[in-house]
Amino acid sequence: MMKKILVLMAALCCGALAGAAPREAAAQSQQVRAVASALLDFERAVSWASVSPAWRVARPAWLQRVRAAGSPRELAAATVALETAMGWPGVQDSWRQERPAWVQAMAAATTEAEVARGLVRLEAVTKWEAMSPAWRRRRTPWLARLAPVAAP
Repeated sequence: MMKKILVLMAALCCGALAGAAPREAAAQSQQVRAVASALLDFERAVSWASVSPAWRVARPAWLQRVRAAGSPRELAAATVALETAMGWPGVQDSWRQERPAWVQAMAAATTEAEVARGLVRLEAVTKWEAMSPAWRRRRTPWLARLAPVAAP
């Protein structure tokens, strides 16, 4: 009898654990999509004058990578690629000192929260002049959508 109870408990535990993995993967996938969407929105708002001429050529492949991203690392790399395409005039002067640590943090990012915080930081140091006029109205809802993902 005791053996049957133990077998039943083990089966229930294994079933619960098996069900937890897809739920965790779905939650992660949802967060990856949320960060990818925010990254795409931010990129669309960056003015063409604020990115290198090479960005026009690189952008279609970049868009595909962001849309297909399945991990925080892929999104972190895409965020760094966008930042690299942005010129120094589009960001605050303090970014020159802050950037190396930011790039290092993005390279080490393994969670959606880390990437979301990195993206929020990039947006914060980007000058208004580097963004489309509509960004002023879109920014607050954009930050609100990222806040739950960026929370530690």
